[in-house]
Amino acid sequence: MPTYKAPLDDIRFVLADLLDVGQLAKLPGYEEYTDDVLLSVLEEGGRFCEEVLAPLNQSGDQEGCHFDNGVVTTPAGFREAYTAYAEAGWPAMTALPEFGGQGLPHITRLVFDELRSACIRSSVTASPPSSSGGPAMTSSSDICPSW
Repeated sequence: MPTYKAPLDDIRFVLADLLDVGQLAKLPGYEEYTDDVLLSVLEEGGRFCEEVLAPLNQSGDQEGCHFDNGVVTTPAGFREAYTAYAEAGWPAMTALPEFGGQGLPHITRLVFDELRSACIRSSVTASPPSSSGGPAMTSSSDICPSW
């Protein structure tokens, strides 16, 4: 079975050395988000992807989703993985704390979504609308029907 290893050394190099992501801590509202904090969050995200999401590829490929009598059934492990994803706060990581989020800088969401989509392809199409990885609309006519 193929395995997934989050490219944390590469992420650390890009965020810390090239982009100097720690400078975000100088902005109002982000004072506590030093590069160490952001990288720690992404390390945990990488671990979640490696240990929880990536193993779902096999059941996803073998079982697939089923639609019977108006009910969609996901492959083994998907429901539990989504519950773990939600309970860990990943969907709300960049939302404001007063709305139940963690208030993390958006670059954290961007990198986590990349990790998630790299480790399990079905997570891209099954993302909830609140995350940046899921389809928000079906076409431009949803925004401007006159086009």
